[in-house]
Amino acid sequence: MEILEDTTPLLGTMDPQNEASYDTRHDSQFSGEIIERSAHNIKGIAIGLYIGSFLCALDITVVASTMSAIGSAFGASQYASWIATSYLLTNTAFQPLYGKMSDIFGRKRALLFAHFFFATGCLVCGVSKNMWQLCIGRAIAGIGGGGLATMSSVVISDIVSIEDRGIFQGYGNIVFGLGSSLGAPIGGVFAGSIGWRWIFISQVPLMLIATYYVNKHINLPGNVNGGLSKVDFKGSFSLVVGITSLLLGFSLQTESISFTHPLIIACFATTVIFLILFVHIEHKVAIEPIVPMRVITKPIPLLSALINFFMQLALNATVFNFPAFLQIVRGCSISGSGIKLLPLSLSCSVGSVVCGIVMKKDPKGRYKALTVWGVGFVTGGVLLVWDMVSRTSVSSSGFWTEIEMVMGLIGVGLGSGIYLTSCLVGLMMAVHKDDQATATGISYLFRSVGSIIGVSVTGILLQKLLASRIPRVVKDKHLRKMILRNVTLIATLPDGLKEKVITVFRKTSGDLFLFVFIFCLFGVLCSLMLFKVKSH
Repeated sequence: MEILEDTTPLLGTMDPQNEASYDTRHDSQFSGEIIERSAHNIKGIAIGLYIGSFLCALDITVVASTMSAIGSAFGASQYASWIATSYLLTNTAFQPLYGKMSDIFGRKRALLFAHFFFATGCLVCGVSKNMWQLCIGRAIAGIGGGGLATMSSVVISDIVSIEDRGIFQGYGNIVFGLGSSLGAPIGGVFAGSIGWRWIFISQVPLMLIATYYVNKHINLPGNVNGGLSKVDFKGSFSLVVGITSLLLGFSLQTESISFTHPLIIACFATTVIFLILFVHIEHKVAIEPIVPMRVITKPIPLLSALINFFMQLALNATVFNFPAFLQIVRGCSISGSGIKLLPLSLSCSVGSVVCGIVMKKDPKGRYKALTVWGVGFVTGGVLLVWDMVSRTSVSSSGFWTEIEMVMGLIGVGLGSGIYLTSCLVGLMMAVHKDDQATATGISYLFRSVGSIIGVSVTGILLQKLLASRIPRVVKDKHLRKMILRNVTLIATLPDGLKEKVITVFRKTSGDLFLFVFIFCLFGVLCSLMLFKVKSH
């Protein structure tokens, strides 16, 4: 078997009758890591990677339409939000670890580790006997889920040239987008037919199939001698504690626990302390830092990370809050509101593919323009959604209102597909090959933090605004409390009172999307500061 050297083109001429190979060694770091490259192997690798990426995205939204039903089944509706939060906490906290761990232990071992925890967590969820067992299972699955999407991008960066990377990342974004968009409808169908437990159990055999393809087609003989001494355990621990404390600070917000509550203050204080400690460890202590300061302090990696943060915040705030507006103000069913989000998910896939094709000819020269266009589309889309939400009257469904809604959602989806692909390819060009895996992990970390804050902060803002405005139209304290705990009760109110409450919800939703639009402007500013890179 011929091994290509550093000077051999990554996509050199291949004999279609013979199996070509290539080496992804990053100097001495990957001395034992070889991925065989042929048309057959690429297909097998892609199947294994994209099944994992699809399930990772699916699990983020699959419980969106079923949390109340699951909470009711366990008699713990007040804790239903933890079904989603427990997965997002560990998913976000462990994502940045996979890049460096795969550098040390190899891509295959990192992937198999992620597959094992994801499948185990799904199985625990499927057989759980109470709410806390289910949340533990979701947390275990999140540990694996944190690596599924990250490692997909890392391996794709290893096996294709920079010219084709945009196309393959576009494929990956399509798969991830489909998983995210189909999560809530699939969850609703399962919960309403064969039972919510099968939402999780059915993912186990799919993950086993992915494991088979990864184990068979990624050839990693590897050598981990001395690997443990290089692992940044101190940095990893401080980062996980810092991120988890931040997410807990937002997640623990309730009617009785405000931002000034000692528990919330303690969470945020812990975040500040451990993130400062993390920066110190990465800069002064760690031998193999998981977030090298030499990477994150460079202009393009830093700007790319911030763009991912701001725009993922906007995307997820739209995805998680717009359906509630449709259900409460427009009277859509759960499945109906999910269908109305299809323009967003489909346009995201189109944006990824188009961006990959356009970048193929000149990735270094076009990545900034595409990123600016992508961020601009998202910002314009959010602006249209805000305008539609602010001007829509109760039960209004005029033609131009529908057009504005669809155009806004297409803008958000199309722009997200473009900037996610162009940003990642630009980031890969801006760092040395040895740092590409770590840079990918950093990118996904900022995406995840943006996502969870987009969901948490906007949810808190919505609840706080409603709590201050609903008393103006609902005088009964007990009824106000019930509405704030379960907004679906609005549909059962007497007609006159219902219209007043719906008007309050509509105006509050408008204020919420204005808040999201302001964050988009920060993303626009960061994208305009990008500059042309010299590929490594």
